[in-house]
This record gives sequence, C-alpha cells and structure tokens, in this order.
Amino acid sequence: MEDIYFDQSLDNEQISNTLSETFPALTVFYWDFNNDMPEELDFDNTHHIFFNTGDGFGCEEFNFKISVYRTPDANHKEREFYLGKIFSDKYKIRTLIPFTKPDEPGDPYYDIVFDDGKIYLADDSEVGLKDEPGTIRILEEYDLNVFDFNERAALIKN
Repeated sequence: MEDIYFDQSLDNEQISNTLSETFPALTVFYWDFNNDMPEELDFDNTHHIFFNTGDGFGCEEFNFKISVYRTPDANHKEREFYLGKIFSDKYKIRTLIPFTKPDEPGDPYYDIVFDDGKIYLADDSEVGLKDEPGTIRILEEYDLNVFDFNERAALIKN
C-alpha cells in the first residue's frame, strides 16, 4: 500500500487516469470502503488495484491523501516516492511522503516533499503537537534516488 499526501485535492478521475497511465497493465478502481466494492474488482486478479482518498497529514498544507492498495508488496516505499513525483510533476502540486533518513533511522519526523521538479527533506515535528494543525518545515534540497517502475508497478532493476 502507498500513501501520498497532497497540498491540493484531485478528483477521482484525475487520480484514476494518472494511475492507469503510470501502470497500464493494471486495472484501477476507486473504492472508499463505505460503499459497496466495485463489482468488477476481483481480489483474485493480481492486476486489479484500487485507491481511495481521505484527510491528509494533519496539517493545513498537505490535507489530502491518496491510498493505493494491492500493488506489489515489495518496494512500496520506493513506489510512494515514484508516485509522489509523478503526481507533483503532472499537476504542478506539492506532494509529501513520510521518510526515514538512513543516517537517523530513529527520527520519525522526516518527510520528502516534491515541489516544482525538486526534492526536499522536510520536518513534521510541529504537526499534531497542539490544538492547531502545525506546519511542515522544509529543511533543504535533498538528493533522493527515485527508482522507476514498470507497467505492473514492479521495480525496474538497473
């Protein structure tokens, strides 16, 4: 499963089209868990994925979330970065992915933000501490290798 946070809302058609363009061998469905499951969604078919949307990260800036389900289990974190970059570039919006910094694995407050073709390391330690939403603080531009994925959402090995 992948969770991507956005600073703007997208409609279900935009999300579905982008996921279908990105992973053309997969069939994409929207299912919000509140209504009946789409009739065509077949859990025995490994080429069927679905997404839903929800409230965001708990801050004013990234208040919209997309969750994508049934993609391959392997490399889900790398796939989050891949999708975050794609959505950011395509719709000219900022996206946020929670991140574990390799040299500080015990610090839970890092994120990656994609914005205007650049990648930033961000800090969310102010989010959720008070009655107010808090803000994401951009720390610095960050060198992150964003891997590619094939039409079935599997990592392309270089």
